[in-house]
Amino acid sequence: GLDARRVKPMTPREVMYVQFIGEIFLNMLKGLIIPLLVSSIVSAIGSLDLSLSSKIGFRAIAYYVATTSLAVFQGIVLVSVIQPGRYSGNENITRKGTSRNVTTADTLMDLARSMFPPNLIQACTHQYRTVLTFDDSENHKVADVLKQDPKNLYTWTISNEFTEGSNVLGLVVFAVVLGIAIGRMGEMGKPLLKVFESLGEAMMVITNWVIWISPLGVLFLVCSKILSMDSITTIFHQLGLYFFTVLLGLFCHGFVVVPLIYTIGTRKMPFRFIANMTQAIVTAFGTASSSASLPVSMS
Repeated sequence: GLDARRVKPMTPREVMYVQFIGEIFLNMLKGLIIPLLVSSIVSAIGSLDLSLSSKIGFRAIAYYVATTSLAVFQGIVLVSVIQPGRYSGNENITRKGTSRNVTTADTLMDLARSMFPPNLIQACTHQYRTVLTFDDSENHKVADVLKQDPKNLYTWTISNEFTEGSNVLGLVVFAVVLGIAIGRMGEMGKPLLKVFESLGEAMMVITNWVIWISPLGVLFLVCSKILSMDSITTIFHQLGLYFFTVLLGLFCHGFVVVPLIYTIGTRKMPFRFIANMTQAIVTAFGTASSSASLPVSMS
């Protein structure tokens, strides 16, 4: 990417040509997410003893809460100590667009609604979201406008919309419930369990095929991002300390905090585990997408 920038500035269309192979690679990974995730969860939970499944579920939730809390705490500490905005030169930066109006109650209720999607097919492509609007148009009744306070979101008009993006949470909840149901069915549920196990194995084979081209895909993705930058020198001058803070936080969390938790929980050294996760880490770095990295992580 740096060498290509030295030759001549590229037009947006030329950058698109460079990004094409990386985009295909990214689309293939994203296309594997839902079938791989659902089949893996259903087959894993359906084949386990229900009492053991509850223990695994509790530990998974505890691990998620612990790692998330540690990541938030670590981020706050790093930002407070390094203060990456000191030398960003943000006096010339103008804000574009508008922020979404949302309340804490609506966010929590949207999370609960996402856990139980009304349409599983729609959940593969869209997510539910509450929308708050302040209607001060002339066609709106004066009495209704007077009831709305511009500073109080709880008095605004409530509506909803479905935004693009897979509702992974709802699909995971459905897969967990289906796995538990298959486990309770005993011998009658064995044929259906075999279907999901076979589907999971097939998805893993396809994932391994896609992983073979990951070096090429990541190469073109990173190269296209470098080519699309207006000025690398200016960006690093303004955001260099921010980049350093983010990379330091990711390094500490991925190579210190998580391996430490692994060592405490398993009483084993984490070096082999880290070595096995190298492919997933490189994919996450190149794609900047947790969704695209999920199939690689599961493999």
